[in-house]
Amino acid sequence: MPRLLTHSIICAAQFIPRAIAFLLDEPRTSWLLVRMIGWVAIISLLMKFLSRRRALRLINPRTRFSEVKVRGYAPSRLAQLLDMVLAIDTLFLTPTCWKREPILFRYLALSGVESCIVFGVRKNERETLAGHAWLEVGGQPICGTRDPNYTPTNRFPA
Repeated sequence: MPRLLTHSIICAAQFIPRAIAFLLDEPRTSWLLVRMIGWVAIISLLMKFLSRRRALRLINPRTRFSEVKVRGYAPSRLAQLLDMVLAIDTLFLTPTCWKREPILFRYLALSGVESCIVFGVRKNERETLAGHAWLEVGGQPICGTRDPNYTPTNRFPA
């Protein structure tokens, strides 16, 4: 059996009982997690076929596909829930900043927090460019940290 398939089956077997327990304990939060998973799938597809700017415009809740407002969740809790989803680390659910930040941007906006996605680059130890993304509110990082070694190259919304 291929290694990726084996890994996916093992992850699912470990995840399903915990997911059921969480669903029973916190149905409202479980629904939020399901929606987050859907948006991670959408951003993963959009980024494969569209430019980054166009993909981000499509998931921006101020322009299209707006959902019910997210109430009662602090920004740190939204980040924690999204990190929990991305920690599944199988198929399209992978813990990468280019997936995390757009989805967190969306849910922060739905909860009333105006943020900005910042993309940056730096040279790594092999002298090649490495990229990173983070969120800022009022020029300060939110729900994560900005490595000062990254030089901002672009922001969304601009």
